[in-house]
Amino acid sequence: MAGVAAIRARTIGLGLLTVGVLSAAAGFVWIAVAAVLAGFLMATRRLAGWPYAAAGMVAAAALLLAAARSGLSSPQLGLGADELVRSLPRAALVALLTVGAVLVAARVPRLARLFDTRPQHPLRAALLDVPFGTVLVEEVAFRAVLPALLAPLCGVPLAVLAASVLFGLWHVPGALEADGDLRGTVGTVAVTTAGGVVLCALRYAAGSLLVPAALHWALNGTGTLASARRTGAASHGGA
Repeated sequence: MAGVAAIRARTIGLGLLTVGVLSAAAGFVWIAVAAVLAGFLMATRRLAGWPYAAAGMVAAAALLLAAARSGLSSPQLGLGADELVRSLPRAALVALLTVGAVLVAARVPRLARLFDTRPQHPLRAALLDVPFGTVLVEEVAFRAVLPALLAPLCGVPLAVLAASVLFGLWHVPGALEADGDLRGTVGTVAVTTAGGVVLCALRYAAGSLLVPAALHWALNGTGTLASARRTGAASHGGA
C-alpha cells in the first residue's frame, strides 16, 4: 500500500509540475509558483540522483520563467550578470567558512546530530542532489522569485519574512516523516524560517543569489558528507 501511495503521489506531483510549467509559459505567475513547488515536493519524495536533480532543474527553470513573465528583471532576482561576477569572491569565502564550521560542529556529538541525514550515496548527494535539486529550487523559489514578487506588494522586509516563513513551512512534510511528532516539526520550521531570513539577508546584501546558494550548498553538502563519515565510523567502531 505504501508503494502504491508513493506512486500515486509522484504521479500527481508530475502532473502539478507540468501544470506549473504551462502556467509559467502562459503568464499565470502565482498559479505557476504554487503548482511548481507543490509538484516538486510530491514528485520528488524519496527520489534521489539524476531524476531528483532533473526535477530540480525543471522546477527552477519554470519558476524563473514565471518571474520573467511577471516582468521581473535578472537583477531583481539576484541574478544580474554583473552582480553574480562581483559576488564570486564573497560566495567563495562564505562557502569556505561554512565548510569549516560544519566540520568543527560535526566533531561535537550534540551538534553532529544536526547533520544526521544518512543518504545511501553521500558523495553523489553532496555533488548532485544537494546543489541541483535542493539548493537550486529553494534558492530560486525562496530567495529570488518569491521575495521579488512580494516586495512590490508589502516592501522588502515583509517580503523577506513571508518568503522565509514559507521556506519554513516547506520543510513540514520532511520533518513529519523524519521526526514523526509535532514538537520536532515545529522546531524544524522555526530553525528553517530563521535560516531563510539569514539567507535572504545575504542575498539582498550581496545583490546576488550566488552568496546564499554557496552557503546553502556548503552547509547541506558538507553536512551530508560529515553524516556519512560519522555513521561509517560508528559502524566500524561497533564491528
